Amino acid sequence: MGLRRGRMIVPAVSLTAAVVLAFVGVRVHDAWVAVFLLSAGAGFCWANEGPVWAVMIETSSPIVGAAGGFLNAGSNLGGALAALLTPWIAKEVGWTAAFGVASLCSLAAAVLWLGFDPRGPLSARRFRQTPAPIIHSRVDRRHRQ
Repeated sequence: MGLRRGRMIVPAVSLTAAVVLAFVGVRVHDAWVAVFLLSAGAGFCWANEGPVWAVMIETSSPIVGAAGGFLNAGSNLGGALAALLTPWIAKEVGWTAAFGVASLCSLAAAVLWLGFDPRGPLSARRFRQTPAPIIHSRVDRRHRQ
């Protein structure tokens, strides 16, 4: 399957499945079916977290801490905006529109994810792996003598 395709398939498929399930879930008339479809859509949406974090760790080798912080902050910002905007959109236009906006965001994420190449310029293979210089304090020097 290859590195790129293997890393892309789970998030792209899971986000697309989440879009389809949310789209159908808000349009059914049976409450139990709607709950099932929306819950399954949420599950598919969250299924991409593992591969996304794995790709981030693999592709940002020398700056993995900063990249992880950026990914986490962006995820939290998106969650905060969703919690603020979804009820507002539902109040103004309706729940179908609110879930439609959320579905469009997931679809955009799936399309963007397909364009990401884990073999790209941040790949660990492209960075020289040089050890960081060891800096000793004065206290360390005194104890070693």
